[in-house]
Amino acid sequence: MKVFAALWALLLIAASFSQTFSGPVGSDLPICCFKYSRQELPRDLIWRHYSTSTSCPRPAVV
Repeated sequence: MKVFAALWALLLIAASFSQTFSGPVGSDLPICCFKYSRQELPRDLIWRHYSTSTSCPRPAVV
């Protein structure tokens, strides 16, 4: 019975770690824009730009 209890405890611990480490890692989450502006920015203020992810509801340039 002690072996069964030890295995059960080990299984519960392993299951809790698998849920903890199964989330997204790094920059897997898309960066989406929810507010938009049509105002043109001066070119000397722009260092770089990129398009938002295709999984965003609306396309944008950041």
